[in-house]
Amino acid sequence: MANTFFTSDLHLNHTNIITYCGRPFKDADHMNEVLIQNWNNVVKAEDTVYIVGDLGFGSKQSIRKLLQRMNGMKVLILGNHDRKSMIPKEQFVCIEPIMTIRHRDYVFIVQHDPAIAASNHLNDSLYICGHLHSDPEHRMYRNWIDVGIDANNFIPISIEQVIEYFKEANLIK
Repeated sequence: MANTFFTSDLHLNHTNIITYCGRPFKDADHMNEVLIQNWNNVVKAEDTVYIVGDLGFGSKQSIRKLLQRMNGMKVLILGNHDRKSMIPKEQFVCIEPIMTIRHRDYVFIVQHDPAIAASNHLNDSLYICGHLHSDPEHRMYRNWIDVGIDANNFIPISIEQVIEYFKEANLIK
């Protein structure tokens, strides 16, 4: 049975993100390898992964080579660092700036920057976002969750985990 996963802010090939976010990697190559290993430990070929922005830096060819090693069908939600000229489009089922997805009885708005979610916190919408590089204790805020790798031990999280976090925050039943 196929599963759905979310992640964000991979920043593949981005050396400066290691210092900026205090990531525990010696260099970008080490980070890339750990991220790919963690990804493939949970994502299977038949699964779908929503990358909620900020995929990576470098050439389209270097990003393509890394993505080819990562299991699953990939959907890219564009982030503030994603340049269309750097994205190997053939590696993605689709590429969008924002999406609405349904799972069981739940509806989620998926977008990179949680600014809209924060401004809409009084409505009933639930947002799956990235951008903030939150730590695990601060991944939930109002009506959105940060699915970025910094908030999730450098591992994509399942839709079931997302739902559980919203339940723990008393945002859904």
